[in-house]
Amino acid sequence: MIYLTLLLLICSISYVGLLLFYAWAFQKIPTFNTQLYPQQLPPITVIVPARNEAANIVDCLNSIAQQQYPAHKLHLIVIDDHSTDNTPQLVDRFIAQNPQLNAQLLLLAQHLSPKTHLNSYKKKALEVAIAHAQTNWLVTTDADCVAASPHWLATLLGFAITQNAVFVTAPVLFSPVNALFDKFQALDFVGMMVTTAASVQHHLADMCNGANLAYQRNVFYEVNGFAGINHLASGDDMLLMAKISKQYPAQVASLKSLEALVTTPPQANITAFFWQRIRWASKSGAYTKWQTQAALLVVLLTNVACWAMLIYAFIAQNKFVWTQTIAFFAAKFIADAIYLYTGCRFFKRTRWMYAFLPAQIIHLIYIAVVGISANFVRYNWKGRKVK
Repeated sequence: MIYLTLLLLICSISYVGLLLFYAWAFQKIPTFNTQLYPQQLPPITVIVPARNEAANIVDCLNSIAQQQYPAHKLHLIVIDDHSTDNTPQLVDRFIAQNPQLNAQLLLLAQHLSPKTHLNSYKKKALEVAIAHAQTNWLVTTDADCVAASPHWLATLLGFAITQNAVFVTAPVLFSPVNALFDKFQALDFVGMMVTTAASVQHHLADMCNGANLAYQRNVFYEVNGFAGINHLASGDDMLLMAKISKQYPAQVASLKSLEALVTTPPQANITAFFWQRIRWASKSGAYTKWQTQAALLVVLLTNVACWAMLIYAFIAQNKFVWTQTIAFFAAKFIADAIYLYTGCRFFKRTRWMYAFLPAQIIHLIYIAVVGISANFVRYNWKGRKVK
């Protein structure tokens, strides 16, 4: 019993300390003042990889077309990854309807042999698009994303130039958020944004989201692009970031600004959500910083310990064990609440906190299941089975 108590104490202190640190560090990061834009913003290429995104691609492209960025400095590339719906036709129509934009559609199928089989088509799509880019600064987003502000690109590049950065990560949130399951995903994602900003600010982890990135083309080639990581289906964002931050540790930055936010829809059902999180977690073994691995281990062990302690309490029917279990859960829930509220308050989404308690139950299940499964299973993504 004493060893179990000691283990729970270590888990509890580590987890609570980690989340409170993230909340504190995020709060201390200054919000970027959009009035600090440099007079001259650089030419940029916005790259949008797309596969079967007919339901979303037009909204995505419209939000780019509405950006308050000098038109003569904006190049847009959509790279279609073997879509089986009418995504390419919709992109062609959009380009024809917006002749003021310097935009083009590339088809990945035209740059690969029909016999080629890859584990990461997205990385190959990005490689092809980057080779066609007309500028040094690149911005990547996903085909189901929409910019929350017409100043998204100006804020992103203004921050990059001001900070003398070569790689910038910016926030992504879920929208629309209606059902309880949507709110669970939204809260979970808010936590990721808090962790991302805090970790990058303190050089603890290479965290980002490919839906909202800016980096330099010459730096991409300097670190040999996706070489060494292209065997993984995921990781076009965080693993690339790790390569760049190793070469430029002081020039990788996280942008904290509502003007730089992009939104993406939550997963429609539990199955889609499960495969998405398996995909994200599958690259965890490739993380190079021990701090990242340690943080992931603390989170996984704490959630597994919650279930183990709960089961043990029911079996033992011991008052002391129940007291320990309740105290352990209470400490975790309080830390989670502070951590998530910190993010929700900044992003003006505090109403999502009403779903906090039911979301905690789902979170306990998914962290334990996904954290373990990601190391063993192949998964389905966009109609392909990958690993």
